[in-house]
Amino acid sequence: MGGHAAKVARKDIEKNLGKSVIIHQNKLNYQYIAKKEKLENKE
Repeated sequence: MGGHAAKVARKDIEKNLGKSVIIHQNKLNYQYIAKKEKLENKE
């Protein structure tokens, strides 16, 4: 449901601006870690 609201908001902004708001310069760079590290118990 939240994704739909974000899509509608983005489409409305793009309609008002007359251009896309998603461009190469504002993309996020994610780095996925293959293995999970165990957290130490610090009690």
